[in-house]
Amino acid sequence: MWHEQILIPVLAAFLAQIVIFLKWAYRHARDAQIQSAFVRDMATTHLPHIYAALEQIADALAITIEEPPAIAWLNRKKLDGE
Repeated sequence: MWHEQILIPVLAAFLAQIVIFLKWAYRHARDAQIQSAFVRDMATTHLPHIYAALEQIADALAITIEEPPAIAWLNRKKLDGE
């Protein structure tokens, strides 16, 4: 009957939207994890090398600089209100 002719495309569209939403939600969560890992890696691995290079440049130019600041980690969950 006509109910079946309408029901199948509506269900197919609904399922397609659910699949697309789930893919988007997974990608969004994964991007947040990748960004967090990138920031952590930059702070713990690369910043000390950058500060060491800047100290060498300052020494070569006879410029006195302050000690590099400590890494201050922020709790993003508290900032986001979770």
